[in-house]
Amino acid sequence: MPPWLFLAATVWLAPAPTQAPITVERIDAPIAQDEYDALGKEYSAANAEHSKKVQELTRAGGDPKSLAHPAIAFYPRFDALAAKGEGRAVLWMADRMHAAHPERPKEQNKDAAWVLYARVGAEHANAPWIGAWTNKLTTLYVDYGAQRVDPLVDAFAAKSTQKEAVAEALYRAREDAKREKRDERVKTLDERIVKDVPDTKYGKRARGVEEAPPGPVGASALAIGKLAPDFTTKDSDGVEFKLSDYRGKVVVLDFWGFW
Repeated sequence: MPPWLFLAATVWLAPAPTQAPITVERIDAPIAQDEYDALGKEYSAANAEHSKKVQELTRAGGDPKSLAHPAIAFYPRFDALAAKGEGRAVLWMADRMHAAHPERPKEQNKDAAWVLYARVGAEHANAPWIGAWTNKLTTLYVDYGAQRVDPLVDAFAAKSTQKEAVAEALYRAREDAKREKRDERVKTLDERIVKDVPDTKYGKRARGVEEAPPGPVGASALAIGKLAPDFTTKDSDGVEFKLSDYRGKVVVLDFWGFW
């Protein structure tokens, strides 16, 4: 055999050198945590602990008002977020004005809260979460009256691009006008709803196309003998509490509202 042929055969038969496997380390970019959500969770935990202490102190015959509400300590932290442009923090502050400033007269807190509610509607009309604000408009009508709230609703509806929120704002304004028998206002709002937001949920409801949807709790959950669904609300001092805080006690619930 010619030597060049042997060499070629040797090269062809030689095994390829083994290569070390290439290891690629996956590095996931850290997910930025929503500051408002993180602070909200922290506050909820503190508020739950506060409610627990209120229960214990009440059972012992003490004065629950002697306990500082967590809103007092958290208010400056939400205020710092609001200063960065976080509108949800402004709404949080408005909702908890009474609890955060128990040393001030109620009317002073009420007026201070109004400034913040108006600020949310004016500065954050296009925010995707603005429905959390429009959902409060019925309460604002009760607390502050149409003379204050109507101009706020009109300015919001003219500015916002969030159609569902606009529809809810107009609908709640319309319902208040109906309660107060302000027929011209009702007519104006009806025309506006039909023209601007007819196919939204509240637009259909206002036009009678869609029945009001059932609440978050179905009728079957309210049957005799069943556990009452939990909810969170505020007492006359603006202090937040949950129905479950009073588990094991006799509780009389008095619901009222406007329809």
